[in-house]
Amino acid sequence: MSASSDERLSRTIEGAFRLTLTESAGSDECVFLADLATELRSEGVSPPFAITADNLERVLFARLSTPQNAFPEGAWRRDPEAAPFAWLVRSYLRCFHASRKSASSKDLQEKQAALLAAANELCVSYCGLLLNPAMDGMFPQPEAAAARGPSQLFDEMTGADGLPPGFLDAFARRFESEGLPEMLDPSLTQLPSLINGVSPLGEVHKPLTLLCQLAACKPVAARLAAHPKWKPPPTTTTNAFPGMAGMAASSSSSSSSSAINGRAFEDESLLGPFFGCSALPDPALLQRQPSVAEQCFRCVLYTGPHTTASAS
Repeated sequence: MSASSDERLSRTIEGAFRLTLTESAGSDECVFLADLATELRSEGVSPPFAITADNLERVLFARLSTPQNAFPEGAWRRDPEAAPFAWLVRSYLRCFHASRKSASSKDLQEKQAALLAAANELCVSYCGLLLNPAMDGMFPQPEAAAARGPSQLFDEMTGADGLPPGFLDAFARRFESEGLPEMLDPSLTQLPSLINGVSPLGEVHKPLTLLCQLAACKPVAARLAAHPKWKPPPTTTTNAFPGMAGMAASSSSSSSSSAINGRAFEDESLLGPFFGCSALPDPALLQRQPSVAEQCFRCVLYTGPHTTASAS
């Protein structure tokens, strides 16, 4: 393959991962991996150094092993991609976009597709190492990212761009039998928080879309159904709403117990808040916002019997 083709592939992968082995190319957009460049010189490799299919994993490992305070002063230390998990996910997205661009020749197109596919496989594998609690501490992470742990997956799911196309399927298949519950369950547990207290007039599209995306991925759907909060045990739902004691007292013991447990099941289960998103007010529970009554039926709320009689 011609030198120009090698250079194009190298530039593509450098742009996707925002990395370079050339000091003069280091910037706020690309991190210069100085330690790896020094290693290559000591091994007798002649500069200029390029990122290729042969050294790509070594390059990624060098980047992941670089703590945040070792980045150049300036924008990179404040960049969201200083956190390695966020960087890998967004690098996956850039690889995806690069793979959709046509190359100057069929041969280059095939090699570029193969390189980007291999790059995305590495992204997924290293994402698992970062999220798996059993591998905690393997790579340095900013304090805030380390504190989030596996919940970093939830942060990316619910971010402005969401997860890249194909990432969730690739991640779930890769780790289906290698720690998927430990990495995925914290994100599933937080799903109800996206729609709890939200009325149909609020932001319900994004939470519902995310839920559908998760359910469409077979390993994730299986994990949803196996999650402890898919069907909470009855012992966790008894008397979950003390404020309803008066209501319970006015009903038979059997019917009130059933009602209380039903409400608690909705509140405790993963899907309960999604199905509970309703326009109907319920004084026993928190009021969903924006208020449907306030927004759509103000005339009914604020028109009393005397006003109605006068108007007629």
